[in-house]
Amino acid sequence: MRVRFLLGIQLVKRKIMIAHNLKDLVKGQADLNCVMSGGIAVYHITVNDGTVYSIDIDLTDKKDVGDNASFMPHYDRAIILMRWIRRAIERDEIYKVK
Repeated sequence: MRVRFLLGIQLVKRKIMIAHNLKDLVKGQADLNCVMSGGIAVYHITVNDGTVYSIDIDLTDKKDVGDNASFMPHYDRAIILMRWIRRAIERDEIYKVK
């Protein structure tokens, strides 16, 4: 079980079975939900059937995102974030929102 704090509210996240594969996820849309203190960007990935998943991207990790990376608040295709989506799946750090 993982615990994360957002605006002073404790969010408890539990491991889930992902009902979608990577291909389904990258065909969906991605929206920036928030940027938490410490430089963590939280993106919501909406799959075509309406299921929403959440992933975290550590913007302070320069080896991962580089020095000149820019992240948009909305992507029509989540394939732009495929590197982080794949990593979240492998590390069990992708969470079902609804």
